[in-house]
Amino acid sequence: MRIERSEGYIGVLIDDLVTRGVGGEPYRMFTSRAEHRLMLREDNADLRLTQLATDLELIEEDRRQRHKTKQAHMRFIDSALRAQMVNPTPKARSYLKAQGLGPIRTPTSAADLLRRPEATWQAVWPLVSGTEVPSVEAAKQVETDLKYEGYIARAQRRVQQASSLERAKIPPDVSWFELHGVSMEVRERLSKAKPTTLGQAARLPGVTPAAINAIASWLARRSMMSET
Repeated sequence: MRIERSEGYIGVLIDDLVTRGVGGEPYRMFTSRAEHRLMLREDNADLRLTQLATDLELIEEDRRQRHKTKQAHMRFIDSALRAQMVNPTPKARSYLKAQGLGPIRTPTSAADLLRRPEATWQAVWPLVSGTEVPSVEAAKQVETDLKYEGYIARAQRRVQQASSLERAKIPPDVSWFELHGVSMEVRERLSKAKPTTLGQAARLPGVTPAAINAIASWLARRSMMSET
């Protein structure tokens, strides 16, 4: 079982202890050290980790069912908001003004209205015709996800890029002092830390993106030579 840096702060903490050490003082968890902190929010901890806990048989069946129900409610609310178009009729404009929301000039989805900084799900949901919100908790979660959707999408792309580095394994028998194109200080840090992936190497202090490119090229040449 492995909790990635993008899945939980415990993954960040353990990885930092392995790659950076304690620095001669009691270790403290700084959330600013988590490059994926936008995804590691308190409000989505259950969505990130419940399935893992289920796989490890660490939670009861009723909690697992509550989690599945919340996910279903979120999908329903999100789909309803995206599908419901609000036309700029006098009635709609009057309602939006009463809720403290700016006017609309063209048909606008309820989801786009909720993305506005001043909007809340309580103000927008009545515009979704003929339905009641199935869960306040799920509605709050969908509101947060919609407001930060663009930022979250960029964060997910960074996770995918980081995952490619984590998949690039480093053989345990490498001699870092044979690596050229990086400083002796970097080679000493690599030799001491013994990273097992390029991702771990990239998180070592002083190891720059240029150094990672040099390491990746060196490992590729090393692998090709071992195959011939």
